[in-house]
Parts: sequence; structure tokens; C-alpha cells
Amino acid sequence: MPKRNYAVALETWKKETLVAMMMIMAIRQRPDMIVLMRQQWLGVAALGLCLMQAQKNRGRRNEDRLLVSAFSPDANSQANFLAVLDGHGGSDGADLAASYLLPLFLSYSFHSDSDSKSELVEKLRRTFVDADAKLGEAASQCGASGGATCTVCILSGDQLTVAWAGDSEAWLVHSNGLATQLTAPPHRPSIPAERSRVESAGGFVMDGNPPRLNGVLAVTRSLGDRGVTGSTPEPEVVHRQLKLSEDADGSKDVCVVLASDGLWDAVAPNDAAAALVAMQADDSTKSEAAAANALIDMAVAAGSTDNVTVVVAWL
Repeated sequence: MPKRNYAVALETWKKETLVAMMMIMAIRQRPDMIVLMRQQWLGVAALGLCLMQAQKNRGRRNEDRLLVSAFSPDANSQANFLAVLDGHGGSDGADLAASYLLPLFLSYSFHSDSDSKSELVEKLRRTFVDADAKLGEAASQCGASGGATCTVCILSGDQLTVAWAGDSEAWLVHSNGLATQLTAPPHRPSIPAERSRVESAGGFVMDGNPPRLNGVLAVTRSLGDRGVTGSTPEPEVVHRQLKLSEDADGSKDVCVVLASDGLWDAVAPNDAAAALVAMQADDSTKSEAAAANALIDMAVAAGSTDNVTVVVAWL
């Protein structure tokens, strides 16, 4: 892929908050618009190896957002930035966060004398924390409302780094039809470690179906919810080396799937993995479009009443 010049992108980012707020009303009618505009403004194209699909379930406003872009960590390499966000309390938080993520990430410089993995982890952490801070500014200055879960995957060759805050999950699908959860655990009040962290921060968990942070949120980490005691934008980050060729047992990694909880609450990950492996083996259904749409269809058929957003990245 050609090299990208991000000088214009970073200059545009300085005007980000004002422009994004002006776009909110239009985006509410066209939830895909912000992704397309981000790609146009930043001079990056949607990846050929990925497909983004979103399904608005009947009776619900679609507050899911997604982002797929290519970027160049340096002059000699290319990487891919994938993100899924699930908004709550209004769509402003997801709209704005989707517009902030990539410009923020690109604004942090790499230092060649440092460990690249630890540096990437820190860049992702700063991206989440700074996006949350910008959401706070938008709330106080412009009246923006709502928060969002956020899951980001960085794919570079056989290296995969995943950061998440909330319960939008990423799974790695293997050729044996099984899947490995990359975002473990999801940040929900029912998770003992999260409950303990919340209580140590002065918050509480109200038990119910589902349990809720301070009786309000169904997640314990997110962007745009710092006003809720115990909530934090601090992501967890994991790094994994992918198996792109078959190992001794004949298995290899096939694809990465990012999706909002509208998929995972209705479809078992190994069922999704088996369907994807079968599609990869059949040339007539191997396209990324077929893969993402098939998972959405599975969620709807299984009775999902939530919005369903899926990003599939073949490896």
C-alpha cells in the first residue's frame, strides 16, 4: 500500500471537537457517516482484508460505531487500526470517540530506542484516556452526552495488540473451528475483579439482571463516564503473536472478529468461529462481506434485540 502523509490529518485534528459536534445531528441519521468521513479526512482507505457491518435492531436507536483504517508506524511498515464502540445514554459519546481515536493515536510519536511492544501499549492507553478527556470537554463546552465502550485492535504482520474498555469483545478464530477471547474479561460489574476495583474507588454494584455500576451502567470501564464513581477509561491491553502458518497440530489463526455485545450475547464464540472457518473453506462464501453479514444474521436469528456491529479481519 502507498505511504500516507499524516501532516494534514493531524492539522485537521486540531479542529476535531468543533467539527464533530456540528456533525452530530447528521450522524444520528447516518451512523456510518463518521467512519467514512474519518477515512476521507485522514487520507486512509478501508482495508481490503476487513469488512464492517452494522445492524440496527428494530425499536432501538443505533448507538454502535466502528472505525477501520490503515496507518504507517514508520517508513517501512504498514499496520491496521480496527475499532468497535457501543454507545449508551445517547449517541454523542460514540460519535465523538470514533472521531477522536485515530487522530489521537497518530499524534503520539514512536521512539526507535524503546521497546515497540511496551510503547504501543502506552500509546493505546493514552488514546483511551485522552479520548475520554476530550469527551469531558465536549460535555462541558457543548452539552454532548453519553458514553461508549471501546475495543481497538492493531494488526501489523503477525503481531496483534488489543485494548478494550467495556464489553465489546474481540476473538481470535483458529482453523480448527475454535476461538480464543482476546478481551478477557469484559468489563462488567459481575466480574469479581472489576467489582472490587469499583468498590475500592468508592462506587458500588447494584445486583440485578444485569448488575449495574452505581445502579446506572452495565459496564465498569468506558469512555465519557468519569462522572460515574468507579468508572474508568483505563483500558486493558494484551499483545499476541499470530500463527499465520500451520503448527504441529495443523492449526493456524484464521481471522480476528470485533463486535459489540449484540453479537456475543446471542451467539457463542465457538459457533461464530465454526461458521467463519466453514466460509473460508468455501470460495463462494469467503468474502469479508459474507462473513460479517453471516454473523449478524446468526445474532438476529438467535433473538438478539441489541444493535449488532461486526468487524471481520481475515489474516
